[in-house]
Amino acid sequence: MHIAAHLPNLQNVPRDLSGSADRVVHPDTRRCLEPHPHGLRRPGVRSSLTHRQLGQLIILVHRLLGHTDDPPQPGALGRTNPCERLPHDVDRQGAHECPTSSRSPIDQLPSFYAPFNRLSPDTLHNQRGMVECSLPRLHLCYVRCGVVPDRWERSLVELRLLGTVDMVVAGNRSKLGPEKLRCLLAALAVDIGRPLSLDTLADRLWADQLPTDPAASLYPLISKLRRALRTGSETEGPATPTVSIGSHGHAYVLESDPHQVDYHRFRRLANQARAYADQGEDEQAIALMTAAEALWQGDPLAGLRGEWAQGARADMHATHLWAAITRATISLRLGRFSDVIPELSPLAALHDTDQVLTARLMAAMYGAGRQSEALALYQRARRTLQERLGTDPGRELTWLHERILAGVPVSELLPRPPVGRTPVAPPVGPTPVAPPGGAPAAPRTSDSIVAAPIWLAAPNNLPTLRPLVGREQELERATDPALTGPRVISGLGGTGKTSLAVHAAVQLRSRYPDGQILVALHAHSATQRTLTPQAVLIALLRAFELPPRSIPTEHEKRIGLWHQLLADRQCVVVLDDVAGADQVRELLPMACRSLILLTSRRGLHELPSAHHIVLDALPVSQATELFRSLVGPERANDPAQIEEIVHCCLRHPYAVELVATRFKTRSSWTLEHLLQRLRHSTRLLDELHDTGRDLAPILELSYRSLSAEHQESFRLLSLYPGTRFDQFAATALLGRSLTATERALEELIETHLLQEPVPENYAFHDLMAEFAAGLEHRTDPGATEQAALSRLIRFTIDAVDRADRMLYPHRLRLDIPPELTATAWARSWQEPAAVRDWLSSRLSELLSVLRHAADSSRGLVPSASGETAVPAGREAAWLTHALGGFLDAEGFWAEAITLHSEAAEYWHTVGDGRAETRALLDLVAVHGHLAQFPQAVAVNPRALATARQAGDLEGIAEATSQAGVLNGKAGDFQAALKSQQAALAISLSYGNSRQADRIRNNMGIIMIYLGDHESAIALLEESLVGFRQIGNTRLEVTALSNLGHLLVEKGEMASARAVLERCLTIGAPIMPAHELAGAQMNLIAALDLPADWERAHHLASTALDVFRRAGDRWAQLESLIIIGDLLRRAGRHREAISWYQEALPLGTALGADHGCAMAARGLGTAEAAVGQLEGARLHLTAAVEVLHRLRHQHEEAEALQALADLLTRLGEHGEAARARSSAKAILQG
Repeated sequence: MHIAAHLPNLQNVPRDLSGSADRVVHPDTRRCLEPHPHGLRRPGVRSSLTHRQLGQLIILVHRLLGHTDDPPQPGALGRTNPCERLPHDVDRQGAHECPTSSRSPIDQLPSFYAPFNRLSPDTLHNQRGMVECSLPRLHLCYVRCGVVPDRWERSLVELRLLGTVDMVVAGNRSKLGPEKLRCLLAALAVDIGRPLSLDTLADRLWADQLPTDPAASLYPLISKLRRALRTGSETEGPATPTVSIGSHGHAYVLESDPHQVDYHRFRRLANQARAYADQGEDEQAIALMTAAEALWQGDPLAGLRGEWAQGARADMHATHLWAAITRATISLRLGRFSDVIPELSPLAALHDTDQVLTARLMAAMYGAGRQSEALALYQRARRTLQERLGTDPGRELTWLHERILAGVPVSELLPRPPVGRTPVAPPVGPTPVAPPGGAPAAPRTSDSIVAAPIWLAAPNNLPTLRPLVGREQELERATDPALTGPRVISGLGGTGKTSLAVHAAVQLRSRYPDGQILVALHAHSATQRTLTPQAVLIALLRAFELPPRSIPTEHEKRIGLWHQLLADRQCVVVLDDVAGADQVRELLPMACRSLILLTSRRGLHELPSAHHIVLDALPVSQATELFRSLVGPERANDPAQIEEIVHCCLRHPYAVELVATRFKTRSSWTLEHLLQRLRHSTRLLDELHDTGRDLAPILELSYRSLSAEHQESFRLLSLYPGTRFDQFAATALLGRSLTATERALEELIETHLLQEPVPENYAFHDLMAEFAAGLEHRTDPGATEQAALSRLIRFTIDAVDRADRMLYPHRLRLDIPPELTATAWARSWQEPAAVRDWLSSRLSELLSVLRHAADSSRGLVPSASGETAVPAGREAAWLTHALGGFLDAEGFWAEAITLHSEAAEYWHTVGDGRAETRALLDLVAVHGHLAQFPQAVAVNPRALATARQAGDLEGIAEATSQAGVLNGKAGDFQAALKSQQAALAISLSYGNSRQADRIRNNMGIIMIYLGDHESAIALLEESLVGFRQIGNTRLEVTALSNLGHLLVEKGEMASARAVLERCLTIGAPIMPAHELAGAQMNLIAALDLPADWERAHHLASTALDVFRRAGDRWAQLESLIIIGDLLRRAGRHREAISWYQEALPLGTALGADHGCAMAARGLGTAEAAVGQLEGARLHLTAAVEVLHRLRHQHEEAEALQALADLLTRLGEHGEAARARSSAKAILQG
């Protein structure tokens, strides 16, 4: 039903559905009511409705309400204007308060206004009426229509953004003042009716150059703007809608009719024009478009600077471009070709890759008889597209070019849509073209294709989200213009994938002006089914507002239509929550002008040419900022506590949001209280919720989306006691082949439930580990889970034992029982270096497995006196034994003490003397490394006694050798030698050559200290042969290092340096850090000083750091003395003194008499050099006494010589002569 059909005198007059630009105009009053481009009555021109016109308006409304009888007429009112009787304070719902009467406001209206009171905005809009606002506020409707009755003649307030930001009152510009005030008005006006926080307003005004206190700077600007708006809105009557700034909490909103802002009026007019065009009413549409274009007064937001203004300006330009294309499309259908050319030519030059714009201009040129120019424009566009985008023109542009070449009538290029909706042809095959020199090819029927232009508006169904906090780098990558092809945003549930995609689409609006749509695929929805690929395609086509009858029924044709839409337009399409690549693969064309963003909990790495953006935990700074933005500055006032809170939330965005929202709800909570709850929660997920949301169900959806097989993989792998596991441990847990295990791991990685921090090392995402911990299989493991853990423990024991045998072949060990081996999942290596790397990287996980084995196997075991509750850690004891060599060699002594003690206790309980002996001997070695001399001395006799009781010759020999090592560390080298000789005899008696090689190496070291160089060389060389025969590179390097030390003592510096340099080269890949540091210390003595001073000092300093980290106090003592000697030999005596002074108390604490003597000798010598003669005498005398007692004759002679030199300086020549004589006698003897 057309409005004009009921108003003969108002025929052919455009009507604006919102009443913002065009008016219902009687022909007699057309001159005085000429439309104003901004929808305002021209100042000074009086206009009013005649009595007759008002009657016609009443008839119109009466008909729209469905009445067929004649409506009541205002005749009883005489010639007065009935509108004067309208109450002034009628609100938008028709309710008001009358100060002079208690009657209903409707009762006070003339009877013929009753139909107006029953009209809703939707009713009028759906019936294509003139007004959209609620009645009976009829005076406002008149104002919007531009017809202002005399009684209500008022001056409206208009806010202008399309040009210089201004406020216009009664047609006169109002001076707003400085740029920031105009920017504030623009910031509020662009989002009219939407509350904006202080932070948002500050960002829009100052961006990265925020003042010290943004709020304090904003309040004066808001007050000034309020005064300016209040002044402009002060009128004498109700006809003028007010413009004011309202406040909601810490947010501000511009409260006004959107039509008072020219930008919003522009958009509304353009949308209304498109609606008319869709109905085939092109004349009305072009009139509205003309009125809309008149609002454009220049560059929008002119004079405003800053990032926000620039972005908003780009959005407005994009809207303007779309409106221009729409207007041109309508004008072409009206045949106004010459009018379109000057309008589109400058736009086409500016947007030379926009194919839709180029197509409209080509059609206009062709219609105006300028066919050659149209063809030339196509060629330019084709070259531009190939050079800039590497693509050819799209289907619509190609189709148009072919038709122009064929010389078809222009009417065939511009089909007039029927009333209702615009037809959209679904091209699914090649476009028919004219054969060379022949007639144009016949177009296909509707059964195949109708190749006609598709005229669509720019759809936008993106949700409104809160500002994005963080993710700057990810957003930059998602919007990177240099990237081509789809972009996949993946990650665990709740990491903000949808938010990032939507913000990217909004940011890309200016580059993709033809639409921004989002379709949810519901892969992880608790309430909706996952969309099939067919359903996804239909949803996408409907999002473009295609009429149902234009969508083909065949799936292949729908795909063709979809690909054409993407090829011909510049859109951003967000496919949210994708289940897998198969769901979307056919929706992704190989090349198109549009951008497709996909979000998924899967990686979707099967998609070709896709760029992947993975979201995980937020950086600390972004997580804390997110918490503060949600909580507010009043309560989020402790940065340190907030940082710990977000760490407790694992910096997961949704977890932080839930905790922050919950904290806001609990107003009595403090940050400290919240922190305590998070710290002491037994299950973190129980704390990650608010009043209506919970993180656990989101994580559960990821688990439920797995197949049954992969759900089992998830459950079993989550049993791993440590944080990381390799594929071999996974194979043992799953009990499958290595190939099947890798496939399971890849599936869990693809779904972001599992991470791979380093190649072939896996870890559950922290939150998924929390989720798994709450599953029933963890709280109450069944037979499947227990079998998986048993396989893991057996695999670990077997793998560590194999590694131990390869790295430490000379170690005293036992054979692992067959039932604890794992031949099905055996781990093997080719080189010792790879073995060491594996043990080093997996140690924490191996210890976790060991601890789990110990905890899970505690129970009742038989003992001599019956059943007693004691640790029954059989697997743990065997794993400790297998791991003992690595723990000892690599310096993990603190951990080893506890483990060996528990293992020794277990073996003692079960009565296995041989195993107990080895656990005790391992414990002795660890105590020795940690300089726990009393403990070592106490445990070693127990080991020797246990070995003798068990008849264990290997154990007896090892315990005897350990006694010699302890004697050597105490400085009693004679006793040490005697013990080692006894141990060697026992070892040779039962033919253990590997143990004998180690004992010979120990004896060689003792011989060096005793000064028996020849015997030392023989012992070291013999042990070296044994180490090489068995391939024990580690002990080979140790023997070479000792041999180099011997050569230094003999004074053969060149040979010593060559041997020791070789030690470092060979040992670097396989030697533990502290053993390599020992070789470095030996090399220092062979360097050429002072030429090699810098290298010597570096080697000594780095070695000392290694010993300190390892806790090797014996080695620390030796290093302190060597560094002191270096400094003293370099003439830096005062520096040397400090190092010796640090060494002396350490040697005393260790009971290392020899070390104390060497430190005292060096200290006395350095003190003498700087003139501290009394201190020097004291320290040198003490050194001589201790060395004499220890029978270290060579070192005693050196100390006597230094003391003699000092006594000479003191004038005690007799004592000096006796000291020199004693030194000479020692050296000659």
